[in-house]
Amino acid sequence: MNQSQLVQNNPRHKIAALLAAVYAGNTGTPEQRNYCAGVIAARVEKHNGVVLESSDNEIVAEFEETAGAVNCAIDIQSKLAEQNQLHLDTDREGVRIGIHYGELFTSAGKLIGNGIEGARSLVETVPPSKIYITRDGFRRVRAVLQLKTETIGMKSLSQALGSVEVFSILWESVKADMESSLKQLEKDDFHRTAITLPQNAPVTTRKKNSPMIVLIIIVVVFFLLKYFHLI
Repeated sequence: MNQSQLVQNNPRHKIAALLAAVYAGNTGTPEQRNYCAGVIAARVEKHNGVVLESSDNEIVAEFEETAGAVNCAIDIQSKLAEQNQLHLDTDREGVRIGIHYGELFTSAGKLIGNGIEGARSLVETVPPSKIYITRDGFRRVRAVLQLKTETIGMKSLSQALGSVEVFSILWESVKADMESSLKQLEKDDFHRTAITLPQNAPVTTRKKNSPMIVLIIIVVVFFLLKYFHLI
């Protein structure tokens, strides 16, 4: 799908969360860039986003909710981090991600507006494998998502936006907390199962009467009856 088709599929004017991802680090070969592009596109779709632009160096996606953009960014970095554990330092893939909430226009077949300009300008300041978000985006998710962040300070993004406050999302901590929670859930499920299904439960069985006991009972009954002259 080319640029004009992408624009035609979107309203002329909207306010949305814009995610810009730029290849970073040693992601220089076509194979590495294709892998990163595939990871990003799959995660954008998974989190209900739409890829607006895709080039050799950058991908821009739109989300109706800022929480979706943040979850997508964390998902992207987590997936690439897992992949990088299997490779040498020289073969690692990485992206820089910037998130901004603002207006998006289409004009003469081009995407413009402070939302997309903010995301594009912001991502240029992001270190490799990091996620930055502007205050406009952060204030829409801080009450919804449990995030650990650190303040980066004021950044001059564009002439139209001026300087805005920027935060770094510590996605590594978010991932660690999720893994810890999953492990705790698995541990709780194990103990719950052990309590519900006791192991080595004793099985009660009725012992069969010995023939000798039956014979003794018959003899006793016989003599009692004879003693009372009943037979």
